[in-house]
Amino acid sequence: MSDRMEDLMRRTLQARAEDAGHSSFEVDDLVQRGESARRRRQLGAVGATAVAAVAVILAGALLGRSASDHARPLPPAASQSTAAASPSTAAQSTAAQSTAAASQSTAAGHGAPVDLTAVKGRHLRTMTRDITVPLNLTATSAEVTEVKGGWVSLPRARASRTGTLSFIDPSGTVKTLATDVDAYVVDTTGTRIALTGGDGVTVGTIRDGRLVSRDTARSRYGARPVTFAGNHLVMKVDGSCCGGDDQEYVAPRFAVWDYVNDAFTPRWTTTVVEVHGPVLGGTRLLGIVRQGSVDDRTGCLALLRPEDLSVESRRCDLGLAWGSGYGTLSPSGRYFFDLDAESDGGALFTIAADLDDVRRTDTEIPNQTPIWDDDTAVASVDGGRSLALWRFGEAPRPIPLFSDLQRLAKRPFVRD
Repeated sequence: MSDRMEDLMRRTLQARAEDAGHSSFEVDDLVQRGESARRRRQLGAVGATAVAAVAVILAGALLGRSASDHARPLPPAASQSTAAASPSTAAQSTAAQSTAAASQSTAAGHGAPVDLTAVKGRHLRTMTRDITVPLNLTATSAEVTEVKGGWVSLPRARASRTGTLSFIDPSGTVKTLATDVDAYVVDTTGTRIALTGGDGVTVGTIRDGRLVSRDTARSRYGARPVTFAGNHLVMKVDGSCCGGDDQEYVAPRFAVWDYVNDAFTPRWTTTVVEVHGPVLGGTRLLGIVRQGSVDDRTGCLALLRPEDLSVESRRCDLGLAWGSGYGTLSPSGRYFFDLDAESDGGALFTIAADLDDVRRTDTEIPNQTPIWDDDTAVASVDGGRSLALWRFGEAPRPIPLFSDLQRLAKRPFVRD
């Protein structure tokens, strides 16, 4: 693994840890601890370094969502009333408000050739529109995801583990979906949402700015929702690190909830390292399983059965850097991106029913995990100074740096 890949993973882990509220977390301290342990084991040893092992461990504990990030309740909607004005200024004030409203309604959006929403302050900027909302989404570090007919937003901050999940419609109106929420995930139709909070997990449908058709189960396992596959919801308990010089590792655990037919009675598995989402029409899930011990830096691409996460097939010769935190599946389930630990680069893969038919297009290492616009990956490159569109089998296409990649709202479904 190159120094650059290691440094990017280190920075990604540190950023995710800080977002999650671990202000005292120091990657370098853990790395140094790992190096001390490695030196005692190093003579005659061949394999991954302790740095890579620590990165892997932290990825299981801290990556993925953002879903385990801390949050605080949203501030109240800004009042639309204005202070009383004198007769001499009332007309000017009214005219100014009318001009501002007209400017907002006709303002262009971000203008980039990307059908994703840029989040900036109190604005949601699409390709063609600039929508003002009564919330400072940037100041609250809100996790914003596009859904059918609008967006959902969950503020994240260190002061509280939970927050208010809100729905934002195209006019900028905000409605409360649920309170006391600590994590959520939206399905590939853009209509179903799973959320955790308190001691329960809930699945519902977003309709007209409300959460309807709810199924709720008790869950006191500290699990968060990861992805849907039909009527199955995958839940994850993050792994943990570390205890003393031996760098004791606790593997992440996954379980499935059939929320239509059963209560959540988890049968945990630690065979799987990551579950990225549904593929092959939702009949299978794409995941990563370890190739060997925790010290092995490469993993196997795997097709999993949604009902129990058992491994149907796997392919272990792709050089995937398991636990990299960069793995991401396109909304259609047709393409997958991850780092290649052996070539010290990245790669876009096609996903097929027979994993032997998987094909790849090599890429450079992005600065952050790419975000998908349908089957196009939007990547931050050149040290974060540029953006590029990556499509399978095509040369990268540079585009204007219209937004920080981290401030783009994810869209987990394919545009109609």
